[in-house]
Amino acid sequence: MSVVLKIFFCKEIFEDDDYKFSPSGIYYAPKHTEYDGYIDFIKGLPTFADPEIFGFHPNAAITKN
Repeated sequence: MSVVLKIFFCKEIFEDDDYKFSPSGIYYAPKHTEYDGYIDFIKGLPTFADPEIFGFHPNAAITKN
């Protein structure tokens, strides 16, 4: 749990405008916006999360599937 928290709850989220949660850059904290902006951001995320967002190797998708 502490590893996950280091990635998702860190000072870089606030200090670095380009901080990404994953190497692909798909997952990041959106800039402050209105409610509908957050909903649009969420709808734009992949329906099925890649293993990278959880810190796993891409081959983890094989096991998951």
